[in-house]
Amino acid sequence: MTRYLNSFIIIGTILLLMSIAGVVSGNTLITEPGYKVQQWTWLEYLLAALIMLFNGWLTWKVVARHAAEKAAKADKESNVSPSSAAATKEANRT
Repeated sequence: MTRYLNSFIIIGTILLLMSIAGVVSGNTLITEPGYKVQQWTWLEYLLAALIMLFNGWLTWKVVARHAAEKAAKADKESNVSPSSAAATKEANRT
Protein backbone atom coordinates (compact mmCIF):
# COMPACT_ATOMS: atom_id res chain seq x y z
CA MET A 1 0.00 0.00 0.00
CA THR A 2 2.75 2.44 0.87
CA ARG A 3 4.35 2.05 -2.54
CA TYR A 4 1.40 3.98 -3.99
CA LEU A 5 1.94 6.90 -1.63
CA ASN A 6 4.04 9.81 -2.74
CA SER A 7 3.98 13.45 -1.70
CA PHE A 8 1.46 14.34 -4.43
CA ILE A 9 -1.00 11.70 -3.22
CA ILE A 10 -0.60 12.72 0.43
CA ILE A 11 -1.05 16.43 -0.27
CA GLY A 12 -3.97 15.71 -2.61
CA THR A 13 -5.66 13.65 0.09
CA ILE A 14 -5.19 16.43 2.64
CA LEU A 15 -6.64 18.97 0.20
CA LEU A 16 -9.58 16.67 -0.48
CA LEU A 17 -10.28 16.37 3.25
CA MET A 18 -10.06 20.16 3.59
CA SER A 19 -12.51 20.56 0.73
CA ILE A 20 -14.96 18.18 2.40
CA ALA A 21 -14.53 20.06 5.68
CA GLY A 22 -15.28 23.29 3.83
CA VAL A 23 -18.50 21.91 2.39
CA VAL A 24 -19.63 20.55 5.75
CA SER A 25 -18.77 23.70 7.70
CA GLY A 26 -19.95 26.23 5.14
CA ASN A 27 -16.33 27.25 4.38
CA THR A 28 -15.71 28.57 7.90
CA LEU A 29 -12.98 25.96 8.59
CA ILE A 30 -10.93 26.83 5.51
CA THR A 31 -11.31 30.63 5.53
CA GLU A 32 -8.57 32.71 7.13
CA PRO A 33 -9.62 34.53 10.29
CA GLY A 34 -10.71 38.09 9.59
CA TYR A 35 -11.56 37.44 5.95
CA LYS A 36 -15.00 37.28 4.43
CA VAL A 37 -16.30 33.72 3.98
CA GLN A 38 -16.60 33.01 0.28
CA GLN A 39 -19.09 30.56 -1.10
CA TRP A 40 -16.85 28.62 -3.51
CA THR A 41 -13.61 28.26 -1.55
CA TRP A 42 -14.20 24.52 -1.10
CA LEU A 43 -14.24 24.15 -4.88
CA GLU A 44 -10.75 25.63 -5.18
CA TYR A 45 -9.48 23.07 -2.67
CA LEU A 46 -11.27 20.30 -4.55
CA LEU A 47 -9.70 21.31 -7.88
CA ALA A 48 -6.27 21.53 -6.27
CA ALA A 49 -6.81 18.08 -4.73
CA LEU A 50 -7.79 16.58 -8.08
CA ILE A 51 -4.73 18.08 -9.77
CA MET A 52 -2.42 16.76 -7.06
CA LEU A 53 -4.00 13.30 -7.09
CA PHE A 54 -3.73 13.13 -10.89
CA ASN A 55 -0.10 14.20 -10.71
CA GLY A 56 0.59 11.54 -8.07
CA TRP A 57 -1.11 8.85 -10.16
CA LEU A 58 0.83 9.94 -13.24
CA THR A 59 4.11 9.89 -11.35
CA TRP A 60 3.38 6.40 -10.02
CA LYS A 61 2.55 5.13 -13.53
CA VAL A 62 5.82 6.49 -14.93
CA VAL A 63 7.83 4.88 -12.13
CA ALA A 64 6.00 1.57 -12.61
CA ARG A 65 6.64 1.64 -16.36
CA HIS A 66 10.30 2.45 -15.82
CA ALA A 67 10.65 -0.44 -13.36
CA ALA A 68 8.96 -2.82 -15.80
CA GLU A 69 11.25 -1.74 -18.64
CA LYS A 70 14.29 -2.12 -16.40
CA ALA A 71 13.18 -5.62 -15.33
CA ALA A 72 12.52 -6.61 -18.94
CA LYS A 73 15.95 -5.36 -19.98
CA ALA A 74 17.63 -7.26 -17.14
CA ASP A 75 15.67 -10.41 -18.04
CA LYS A 76 16.63 -10.04 -21.69
CA GLU A 77 20.30 -9.64 -20.79
CA SER A 78 20.24 -12.64 -18.44
CA ASN A 79 18.75 -14.87 -21.18
CA VAL A 80 21.59 -14.14 -23.60
CA SER A 81 24.20 -16.90 -23.61
CA PRO A 82 27.89 -15.89 -23.40
CA SER A 83 28.67 -17.15 -26.91
CA SER A 84 25.78 -15.26 -28.50
CA ALA A 85 26.67 -12.20 -26.45
CA ALA A 86 30.21 -12.28 -27.86
CA ALA A 87 28.83 -12.73 -31.38
CA THR A 88 26.45 -9.82 -30.89
CA LYS A 89 29.26 -7.67 -29.54
CA GLU A 90 31.44 -8.57 -32.53
CA ALA A 91 28.59 -7.85 -34.96
CA ASN A 92 28.04 -4.45 -33.38
CA ARG A 93 31.68 -3.49 -33.92
CA THR A 94 31.50 -3.84 -37.70
